[in-house]
Amino acid sequence: MIQGGADGVTLADTTDGKEKHFAGGYQRHVLDGVGHFPTREAPDAVNRLLIDFLKTK
Repeated sequence: MIQGGADGVTLADTTDGKEKHFAGGYQRHVLDGVGHFPTREAPDAVNRLLIDFLKTK
């Protein structure tokens, strides 16, 4: 889960503590100062998180 900490549509607090709903693991990354579109607003940070994730698979 990659989410903007300044997302006014899906508040960051609403995704906290959702690990119990995922059988295969759950990672949550909240990007401070980023709104509803992390891929547009912080592409470098999103790409870094995705690359790090894919390296572990």
